[in-house]
Amino acid sequence: MTLGEKKAFLEQYVNFRRNYEELEFDVTFIDGGDGRVPGPTEWDIRVSAKVPADDINDWISGMTQTKSADTSWVSSIPNAPIKLDAFQWYEDGRRLVGSSVADCIVLYRNFAN
Repeated sequence: MTLGEKKAFLEQYVNFRRNYEELEFDVTFIDGGDGRVPGPTEWDIRVSAKVPADDINDWISGMTQTKSADTSWVSSIPNAPIKLDAFQWYEDGRRLVGSSVADCIVLYRNFAN
């Protein structure tokens, strides 16, 4: 899949539009509803992206920095970084974002279950 194809696919499931230099993700949806209105009742969107340096703040705007974060989910993303020491973590409800400013890498998770 090309970068453009990956971006188009991801944008079907997220409400933000971003610029990417590299993009990998793991998207899972479960329709656990009663069947009246189709749609996911549980989701887990995991993203690893290299982004333009000027765009990193867009990912964490309005979020609260946290000292500790469960990062076990990162390994499910293809080609995601293994070493996470350089990441600063931010949260906002169901969203968790890790950013490595020096590497211009963002790790993003949005989930409901």
